[in-house]
Amino acid sequence: MNNASLPIKNSAPEEPRSFSAAVKRGAFLLAAMRVSTRFLTALQLLIFSIIMGTEDTGLIGIALTTLITIEVFCQLGITKALIQRQGDNSVFFPTAFTAQAIRGTFIAIMMYYSAPWVARWFNAPEAADLLRWFAIIPCCKGFINIAVTQFERKLQFGKVVILDIGSPIIDFIVTMICLFTNPNLFSLVWGKIAGAVWAVAVSYLMKTDSWKLGWNWERFRELHVFGKWVFVSGVIGLLLTRGADFAVGRILSTSEFGILTLSTMLAITPMMELNNIINRVAFPAYSRLQGDIPRLASAFLRTFLAVTTVVVAIMLIIMLSAADLVNLLFDSSWQEMKIVIPLMAIWGACRALGGATSSVFMAVGKPFFASYYHLVMLFMLAVLVYPMTSRGGLIGVSLMLASIGMTVQALRYGLIAKLLDLPAIEIYQRAFIPFCLAGLSWLIVKTLIQPIFADLPSALTIAIFPAVGLSIYLLGLFAWQSLSKIPVYQTLGSVLPLGWFSKFFAKAS
Repeated sequence: MNNASLPIKNSAPEEPRSFSAAVKRGAFLLAAMRVSTRFLTALQLLIFSIIMGTEDTGLIGIALTTLITIEVFCQLGITKALIQRQGDNSVFFPTAFTAQAIRGTFIAIMMYYSAPWVARWFNAPEAADLLRWFAIIPCCKGFINIAVTQFERKLQFGKVVILDIGSPIIDFIVTMICLFTNPNLFSLVWGKIAGAVWAVAVSYLMKTDSWKLGWNWERFRELHVFGKWVFVSGVIGLLLTRGADFAVGRILSTSEFGILTLSTMLAITPMMELNNIINRVAFPAYSRLQGDIPRLASAFLRTFLAVTTVVVAIMLIIMLSAADLVNLLFDSSWQEMKIVIPLMAIWGACRALGGATSSVFMAVGKPFFASYYHLVMLFMLAVLVYPMTSRGGLIGVSLMLASIGMTVQALRYGLIAKLLDLPAIEIYQRAFIPFCLAGLSWLIVKTLIQPIFADLPSALTIAIFPAVGLSIYLLGLFAWQSLSKIPVYQTLGSVLPLGWFSKFFAKAS
């Protein structure tokens, strides 16, 4: 297994003036960008679903599932390898760019010609033409300038934000224009194609480094040593997420699949986007600390504590607002979302926390460790997916995923503790105490608070219930800090722009 680790160069990388400050600035920039753009993406699918209904939403879900599946199975892991590798990477650009272009073209061809078979699998013949148009998206993205990967490697997250922010905006604008001028199934497709074209164009405007097609097997193999484990981990992770979609899509109707697609987006997107932000900042930051395990362990504990408390808070808000959101925006055909969304929120929180640990595995050149736990989850999914879906429908699927997520979270932290030479309890309490506090908050709101405000309209309770639940959760965190002496609020204050908040609770403690 050691041959999966890329060699660490003897020369130390050039450090920014303030390493922690650069990481923090990067997190804030990415957070601002991702929150705004992913809000647009979520709003885009939400508006599409309200206008077009469950059937068309299910068809879009089939197309997105197919695209992501083929992309992951064709994943090379080259961009991750370019970020993780120390030293001058410019000599790798021609080979990496060529590999990326071939990959994008191959994905497009696979998606185009597999469209009829995929449509038959989902019992949705209308999806075939949609899938063929979706093939344009990976073909475009395959020609993005490979040199932009260096923005993340050098912690230049301002440029990353500029590069990434436009595509979702263009996607949203074009989709809305199409929906409100001539609403049809393809309105969302035109938006995504326009966003992909924009991303390619801006990648060359943002990066002036020379590039060209080229190939060198030795350099490709060096990148692929790391990238193959990114591929393996990605495939297993895909089978856990989209594999479930393919399985349940075969059993459920297209309308039910539409409900699952929208519920998953509403429940999981906020936490997975936070996970995306943390990984994009933490991965290059951890990579720079890979030779200093004590510093890496300290950085991980601080980051993981902040990520866990925030992710679980988002999960709690989603769980408490789900029923009122459905009552406000949807008709009776969407009512199962009231139960599906809270269960999928638990699954999303577990995935986000799993991603927060996977960045450590990749940073130290051991991405195969993440695959071990994905395999456990995949085995559980394979055993449970058919009986849970056939007997429980949408709710059975959601309950299965939430249970798998919580179970595997209990297993994975021991390896992280061993890798970072930490007591396992240091990680376990940072992971599960916030979950317990969130569960207690949810129970108090549902049993004590909700009956008091039962007669109020959903437009009010959608704000009241999450606010009360979050307040109880925050008080629970303060009590935990006082009893355990773990600096919860001080850590949040050091990671988030809450210096005054941190000082206040430090004095109160």
